[in-house]
Amino acid sequence: MDARYSGFRPETPTIFEAISSRLRTNAVTVLEEAKRRNTTPHTAGRPPRRNLAEERVRTAMHSKGRIPR
Repeated sequence: MDARYSGFRPETPTIFEAISSRLRTNAVTVLEEAKRRNTTPHTAGRPPRRNLAEERVRTAMHSKGRIPR
């Protein structure tokens, strides 16, 4: 839904802070994974191993009981 039609108008600084926080967190995660695996950040963020996005989705699904352990 477009923010123009929403009853809730988020403040721009709040949005930018949330986005920059997520970007920083993702960057740190990829860099730590690259260091742990002794590879480049580009390789660490993608398959052949499970990539970070898939790991996050699986973790969320496990926590909600959607995938049995």
